[in-house]
Amino acid sequence: MRTTRNAIGRLVVVLAMCGVAAIIASDAAPADAANHGTLVGEVPRLDLPVVLDGNVRAHAQVGSRIFVGGDFQQIELPDGTVVTQPYIFAYHIDTGAFDTSFRPVLDKVVRSLDASPDESALYVGGRFTQWDGNFRGRIAKLDPLGNLDPTFKPSVSARVQSIAARNDKVFLGGSFTTVDGLPRLGLAAVDATTGAVDTGFVMDITGSTAGSDLARAVVLTSDGSTLFALHHGGWVNQTPRQALLKVDVSGPTSVMSGWQVNWDDQGNRDCRNKLRDMAISPDDTFIVVGGQGADNPPNCDSVLRYPVAGDTVVTYDWSARMYSSVLSLAVSDVAVYVGGHFCAAPKLPTPPGGVSSTWPGTANACDINDPSWPWNPSNLDPEHAVFRKQLAALNPADAQALNWDPGANAFTGILDLTVIDRGLLLGSDRDRINSFNVGRSGFIDLGGGTDTTPPTVSVTSPADGSFPTAVTSLVGSILDNAAPASVDVQLQDTTSGQWLQTDGTFGATPANLPNTTVPNGLGSLEWTVTTPTLPGASYLVQVTGTDVAGNQSAVETSTFTIPSDLGCTVALNASNQPVVTYTGFEDGAVSTIFVRRDGKWLATVAAGDGTYTDGSAAVGDHSYLVRWRPGGVTTNVPCTPDPVTVPGVTIACTAVLNGDGQPVLTWDAVAGVDNYNVRDNGGWVATTTATTYTDASAVPGLNTYTIRYNMGGQQNITCQPAPIDVPQPDPGGCTATTLPDGSLELNWTMVGSITRYQIRDDGWIATVEDTLTYNIAAPEPGVTYNVRHKLGGVKIDRPCDPA
Repeated sequence: MRTTRNAIGRLVVVLAMCGVAAIIASDAAPADAANHGTLVGEVPRLDLPVVLDGNVRAHAQVGSRIFVGGDFQQIELPDGTVVTQPYIFAYHIDTGAFDTSFRPVLDKVVRSLDASPDESALYVGGRFTQWDGNFRGRIAKLDPLGNLDPTFKPSVSARVQSIAARNDKVFLGGSFTTVDGLPRLGLAAVDATTGAVDTGFVMDITGSTAGSDLARAVVLTSDGSTLFALHHGGWVNQTPRQALLKVDVSGPTSVMSGWQVNWDDQGNRDCRNKLRDMAISPDDTFIVVGGQGADNPPNCDSVLRYPVAGDTVVTYDWSARMYSSVLSLAVSDVAVYVGGHFCAAPKLPTPPGGVSSTWPGTANACDINDPSWPWNPSNLDPEHAVFRKQLAALNPADAQALNWDPGANAFTGILDLTVIDRGLLLGSDRDRINSFNVGRSGFIDLGGGTDTTPPTVSVTSPADGSFPTAVTSLVGSILDNAAPASVDVQLQDTTSGQWLQTDGTFGATPANLPNTTVPNGLGSLEWTVTTPTLPGASYLVQVTGTDVAGNQSAVETSTFTIPSDLGCTVALNASNQPVVTYTGFEDGAVSTIFVRRDGKWLATVAAGDGTYTDGSAAVGDHSYLVRWRPGGVTTNVPCTPDPVTVPGVTIACTAVLNGDGQPVLTWDAVAGVDNYNVRDNGGWVATTTATTYTDASAVPGLNTYTIRYNMGGQQNITCQPAPIDVPQPDPGGCTATTLPDGSLELNWTMVGSITRYQIRDDGWIATVEDTLTYNIAAPEPGVTYNVRHKLGGVKIDRPCDPA
């Protein structure tokens, strides 16, 4: 969001004497925090507290501490501890340690942070009205230790969006309309000590195109004499001032400058309501502004540079078309850093007073994960746009994108950028910078801290002492308390004494092999070296690592051996049983090896050369391997061919109907099988030791029978014909006889062995068991009565005819 001039060299010393604390600031002039001399790197610090939720909207440095503000709730520390600390927290710039002494309790979000040039105070703005149980009307002042100032308590009527602090005065920008009850429309100044409203500063914004939102950002020149404000209005103190305002604040009464921009005349869209951020250059020669607006240059979805000098209408030096939302800006001596939701930046230098791209189309769609997506601006406008993932660095002179592309995975976008002397602080609503999980707050550190802890390196594959059958890559990790930077990997064939070279040959001198790194957890990178297929021999891997502070690890070594004669084959014997033949498995420390089938242990056999016959293999395809553990490291040797097919046993099953219409199943016996499961239409019917079965309970209709047995796995035989048609049995008759007393007696014949029947008319009347007669005391005229039974799950109704 801004460039801060607070310097870490500004020493704050706390002396406790006789119970009285004194805060002493050195007399040294603060260093220019934005003069880096180079671009910041692309790898963020990985030893910092990780904001787990919400958004990070603001950063500020005071002494050796970084303050972070936003609307988050929880923070995860490097040791995995989760701390609930809503809206604001601090950490040590060198160690990354969470400041446990700074645990304020606020009721609402923090939107802005700024420290006074002498670092005697930190000012916090936002929506909050409570701070540790004390009323604070959306603005608070802290001392360098984070203690709340008891006397500074102006009351601002609505959100404080931006703060620009001098040692004597604090300028505010936001959505407010009063400060301490005095009218102040979007801009105000208060005394840095007492908080009293500055009556000499009245710059009221009207004509806002963003509703109640008035001012978006305020910045000061380095000498504190000139204030610039980015706003959504059209007038200030009833004088036309679109979007930008320049004010002379050097005297007791502030004076509006004639410096102004004709914002509406610059492009075909106003988009003042979408303005988002502003930053000033370290040398005070220019400002940059940016915002949103559906890819309509030069104003919208763009970054514009304006000269600071002048007292009349000014035009932009250049307009950098970003094609999608610009949400945050910061300026160093070598770059204009841009954050947002975009995925492209200017590919070429922009001519003075020009726009980086005049391509007539609109390209504000983005896929930050796929540069080849056809609707990305870099593919729609390839002449003018280069792919960038929510972060870009522009050349201050001509807006051309510099060679800097860490990328981010934010949803809304990068919401805050703050340049400090040590690097660049970043705030967002997601957790990745350059694929590293840093949470919602990131820090790309140029170094200069007191980190003297070296990283540690390891080799994970091939494992130390292992006997792999083939090697085409080396894999390991580098772990650091802050941020790992690089690894050097060397590989020696210890049998010949030769070293692998970068071109894939072997030579007499060690060579650092090209490697790739990916994040592998907090403070860790996984490195990979791709090698040619290495021949059978013994090898030494040698690794050293370096972190961003220049600390170098100790040398880590690992050995492995690729055996030249390991082998395993599998073939079927005369009984169609797989026979595994293995060779070369000899190691004085290993007496046994393991034969595995289809990913599971099958047998343990003696090491060396030998065979194993698998007498329990089921019909079908199987994969075999031999596993051994020389040096305690597991090594698998697959057997060929893979898979091997065990043919099935050919047996038959027939299904015929007997004289009662019942299916009779007959099948061939299977050697070694004692039990068979009879199944009908996929469901179990019976288990038998015989090779024939009569299904007396078969359901009338089409039935498909299978015989299931186990031999090295589940086997199924389908009985033919399939299906077989089971006829409906004759249910017999039912008669209805009217008795002299007027009742109706029903009589029916028994069906098979069924003893349970239902008596029904239009619905159920009664259920009887072990009887074939039923008396209806008061029959209804004209009603037909039925007797229902179930056969094989099928409901069968018999009408009872008059006798």
